[in-house]
Amino acid sequence: MKLIKSISLAVGVCVLSFRIAAFAQTATEPDLKVFNEALKLIHTHMIGLDKEGALDQKALQGLVDQLSPAIQLLNAESEKEGNTEPSNDVLLCKTHLYDSHYLAIRLGKITSETPQSFLSEFNKLSQTNDLKGIVLDLRNSVGVDYKSAAAIASFFIPLDQAPQVFTINNQDYSAGPVSVDDELKKISALPYILLTNGKTSGAAEVLAAILRKTGKTLLIGSRTAGQTISFKDFKLSNGQLMRIAVDSVRFQDGAWMLPGGISPDVCVALSEADEQAYLEDPFTSRRPVYVNESVVSSNGAAVRINEAELVKMQNNGVQTDSEQTPKTGESLPPAINDPVLGRAIDILKTLPFFKKSK
Repeated sequence: MKLIKSISLAVGVCVLSFRIAAFAQTATEPDLKVFNEALKLIHTHMIGLDKEGALDQKALQGLVDQLSPAIQLLNAESEKEGNTEPSNDVLLCKTHLYDSHYLAIRLGKITSETPQSFLSEFNKLSQTNDLKGIVLDLRNSVGVDYKSAAAIASFFIPLDQAPQVFTINNQDYSAGPVSVDDELKKISALPYILLTNGKTSGAAEVLAAILRKTGKTLLIGSRTAGQTISFKDFKLSNGQLMRIAVDSVRFQDGAWMLPGGISPDVCVALSEADEQAYLEDPFTSRRPVYVNESVVSSNGAAVRINEAELVKMQNNGVQTDSEQTPKTGESLPPAINDPVLGRAIDILKTLPFFKKSK
């Protein structure tokens, strides 16, 4: 009798285990009842449809188009492309002071040395200047050191804000106020703006995302590279490869950093050549060359016409009252021609006026 009860109990446990396993398996499968119903109706009734696999391929392509860029469909002979990191090994941290009060800090490759380099550069300039704002330039910034990205973000997060926690590759990171150091207080007390472009990737993108979540900054420039994503390739029965985004940065609020990059708050469209020229020298002029037939050098080369000369040309050589001629011996500061950097500094300059109007 005891043997029968034991056998019955064992069978019951096995059946229960099987049902639990079956439930777990079906619970993870997508419910495509309506989708499959629609496919069957289209296949049965739609005119002009090639019945030999056309619907299958079109449905697959439509699904990929809807989920792109998290899903990519590749030919079987396509080479597998990994997440290649752009090269920016030379630059670690570069600073420039504009109008005596606005500090631009440009980061290159984010490594374990970057946070200390950032602090050193900031401390050096903050001790001798009355800083009123920071421009954190992440254009062309690369790297995969997410711990260092979190450390840099922590400099900007004030003590009254909760830390930003995120996970990538099953590793947790936290960016939050970690010290009451006076120098760190100076950084978190200053208004700041971030600059991004299509080559802002990896750890730099995470840094931008963390600081945007604080609600204390603006992003100016262009969409980032979207290279915090890990993809995995799966081979389909027709020989094609389906590349699926399987991992990325996930924040504590459940938000993912998805393929496609981070969109800026203020978009500034520049050609790659112009952008690189401004990164090398923000004062350089990238305006078009206007040719005046009466202003040609002896060798026939065109001469660059400045704005004042262009106004004269348009007014048949008559100088208008709107033209301002600098006084003798008066030197004007060089103009920032980089439109991304220029917008950021202009916004920082106007912030005190908005504070007064409150």
